[in-house]
Amino acid sequence: MIGTAAGGLLQPSFWNFTDLNLPKLSAVQGSSGLNVEQRMFDVLVERKHPRLIEVFDRLECSLGGLTGEWFSRMFTTALPAETTARVWDCVMVEGPKVLFRAALSLIKMNEPALLNTCHSVQVSRILKWRVARSYQADVLLKVSHPSQLSQQLLGIRPSLQVASSFLLK
Repeated sequence: MIGTAAGGLLQPSFWNFTDLNLPKLSAVQGSSGLNVEQRMFDVLVERKHPRLIEVFDRLECSLGGLTGEWFSRMFTTALPAETTARVWDCVMVEGPKVLFRAALSLIKMNEPALLNTCHSVQVSRILKWRVARSYQADVLLKVSHPSQLSQQLLGIRPSLQVASSFLLK
């Protein structure tokens, strides 16, 4: 999280990373790009997790309100620094689709707990708490990255990973 020791180190790296790569990483260009990306994610969740969307509708809970910062900050304030670096590694190799895959994976991994919620505040707390403790990047990436290339990235030593080395500079 920004403000913590690791997050404080990540913030300058995040801005350098986005300045250099944002045009390549955004699925949609322009001022409304984030809204379009969020709507694309909403559609993906509706297709892959319809029961969860029913719960969100019943609780009058907005998916965009829960996951918007994931996309706007490329997971830097949501995931632990180590996991964010691993996601960025795959983004550098495969492009912006990885951001959608990682977000879908986080939803899928937390779906059982989210389906049992009774209040919209619980949904937000569950997602923030569990996502912030997603230290097992390999599990997240295996769920979200079916490609052979991403699976090969999982075996690369951390010292050779693109984003990891970028963050350590």
